Amino acid sequence: MEQENFIFQLTKGQFFFLTQMMEIHNVAGFEDPYRGFLIEELEEEYEAIKKQLLDLGYLKIDSASDSSLIIDDVLGICIAACGAEDVIHAKKDIRGVEHYDAFLYFLPQIVVERTSDEENEVILCPVANAELSMNVLLGFFPLQLQSERDCRVDLMEMDWNRWNQLDQELQIHKLVSSGCDDEAAHSIVNTFHHGQKDGSVVYWRRVGSAWYQEAYHYAHDNNELYLVTEPDDQVLRIEAYQPQIFLDSLLRFAEQFDIVLEGA
Repeated sequence: MEQENFIFQLTKGQFFFLTQMMEIHNVAGFEDPYRGFLIEELEEEYEAIKKQLLDLGYLKIDSASDSSLIIDDVLGICIAACGAEDVIHAKKDIRGVEHYDAFLYFLPQIVVERTSDEENEVILCPVANAELSMNVLLGFFPLQLQSERDCRVDLMEMDWNRWNQLDQELQIHKLVSSGCDDEAAHSIVNTFHHGQKDGSVVYWRRVGSAWYQEAYHYAHDNNELYLVTEPDDQVLRIEAYQPQIFLDSLLRFAEQFDIVLEGA
């Protein structure tokens, strides 16, 4: 079977129904679309979704039982992988050329990619094993480049989401008031807002019922290149980009799967 036959397009409701059917809970990066629904509303919605999935051929009724449902083999593997404890959220944007945004669910024998279509619905695809996927991720950050600047600033009581909610003028003010010189502050903000390239790799690790995240973000514009990390929950670190910082994080993740990264 060709790879395009392994691409599954699902509504958020269909995806959630299948995860519940397979007892996969708390999928990294996915929120319950039915939170707040009454039981009666949810039962009605589930009946409609079940019919949709049967019509699509993603589910079929077990011939040995009139009530049991059987999921498509490959789709079932994809849904099961979405329960993985090790996940990477990878984003890359080259202005006007390329945009990629996906959650990658890692199991030793398979990695499943979850992206979204234009309607923000779910697309699932088994892409490769962990080793091949990790080597592809080597290309998400520029490992052959490093910044010519020498700057680093820690913003206290700040995280990546709060930082991005600030306007550019306030970001510059925060940087300068935290010890960054004015020229570097303007360069940092301009590069993240108007740079040619940017990307993120966020590692998700399940700890009990919660998720621990370790994030790396970069932005690149001509000779300007910066990296953002979060040393802890209350500190946002912005510094001149050094590739080894990100590479070390990728190597630590790869070690969990006994993977040696080619060329690293």
